[in-house]
Amino acid sequence: MPNLLILLITFLGSFLTVPIVNNLGKKLSVLDYPDSRKDHLKPLVRLGGLSIYLAFLIPTFIYYRIVFLNVENPTIYNVFFICTLLFFLLGICEDIFHLSFYVKLISQIIIASYACSQGLIFNLSNLPFTHILQKNNLFEIFSTLITVFWIVGIVNAFNWVDGLDGLASGLVIITSLGYLYISINSSQNFFLVALLLGIIGSNLGFIIHNFHPAKIFMGDGGSFFIGSVIALLSINPQIYSLNNEGTISILISRILIMGLPFLDMTYVIFNRVINGKSPFYPDRSHFHHRLIDFGLNHKQVVIFCYAVHLGLIYAGFKIM
Repeated sequence: MPNLLILLITFLGSFLTVPIVNNLGKKLSVLDYPDSRKDHLKPLVRLGGLSIYLAFLIPTFIYYRIVFLNVENPTIYNVFFICTLLFFLLGICEDIFHLSFYVKLISQIIIASYACSQGLIFNLSNLPFTHILQKNNLFEIFSTLITVFWIVGIVNAFNWVDGLDGLASGLVIITSLGYLYISINSSQNFFLVALLLGIIGSNLGFIIHNFHPAKIFMGDGGSFFIGSVIALLSINPQIYSLNNEGTISILISRILIMGLPFLDMTYVIFNRVINGKSPFYPDRSHFHHRLIDFGLNHKQVVIFCYAVHLGLIYAGFKIM
């Protein structure tokens, strides 16, 4: 019952505060203007992530403080709340002040490194070659680098996929449902379930305003936040069985459950490098842009992306 209440409160919190945030964004002129890479025709507020974040944070954090003594390994969740806040604030700064790429990237690496320093790190001990690294005292460095790369990559993957109305929120809802299924069938950690229902509820409330034609965008504050939530939960040791943690099958499963955002980012980076461009050069090579250029309309592309993402998550389940 408390978890279902979390779902309801986060949904209503997001849904009801979006109009307020929209008016605030207009007054502050925090707007996303149309250009050749974008499909909207008029300036829209890009502060919707504020509604998602606050709707998620307030009920889940209050719940966390109430059940703190009963939460297994609370350090994981302390780090989770701190790091998601930092990623959210970084995104909000980008929305308002338009930070340089290097400032954003270095800041993301610092936040991810902090998470690793607090113990939120991949367990890769079951990989076939790690015994060599352990003998040379390189295993911890290797695990840290992989974890930092993973967190920063996932955060940017969800940022990059936020290119069509309703796409990023829909994909994070589907991903969270996947992790909800895994957590219920493995650890049955009640607070982990509450977090997943919280991110689902807050994005459901937002997507009603954001689905095509969108009335508001989540902005980098929203995409950095939802990306950091998924990235940090994906390495939470209470989701996957510790007996299989670090095996090749689990690593592939993690990638597939990240699904479309991760694979789209990987393709885009390699495509840009092959064509002699910077991996971070903005273009229309993303999967959703290519579907638009192929002739599908906005809603068809978003729904097709949902279906592809569901298929990838199902494949991830099958190889676990």
